[in-house]
Amino acid sequence: MSLKTLYVDSELMDKLLKTDCPLEKVCVQNDGGKVYYTLPPDDPNWRFCDAYYIPTADSIRNWLLDEKHHFVEVIINIDAVDDEEMYSWNIYYVNEDEISVRPFFGNAKDPETALLNGIKECLLHI
Repeated sequence: MSLKTLYVDSELMDKLLKTDCPLEKVCVQNDGGKVYYTLPPDDPNWRFCDAYYIPTADSIRNWLLDEKHHFVEVIINIDAVDDEEMYSWNIYYVNEDEISVRPFFGNAKDPETALLNGIKECLLHI
C-alpha cells in the first residue's frame, strides 16, 4: 500500500475530531438512488451531514506541515542485529527561519504504522 493512499485508523480519527483539522463530511442524497458526496467545512450545508470522510494519512501530514508547521518523516533503517528493515518516524518543527527536530520519535515494522504513529504523537504535542 502506498503511504499516499493510506487512510487513518479509528484511533487517529478520534484524535483528529478533537483538533481543528478541517475534516470533510459525507452526505447522502436520496432521490431514487443513494448518491454520496463530500463537503468541506466551509460549506453552509456541512452541519447537516452526519458522517465524516476518512482522510488519508498523507493529507493529514500535509495539514500538519501547512497549518501547524510540523512535519512527520518516515525513514527506512536496517537493524544491525537482525538485518531486518525497521521504519523510524521523526517530528520536525518547520518555520521560515529554522527546521528543528522535536524530541519525539519511534520505530515500527512497516512504513504505514510508522507514519500513523508519528502523526498521533505529533497531534499530542501541537
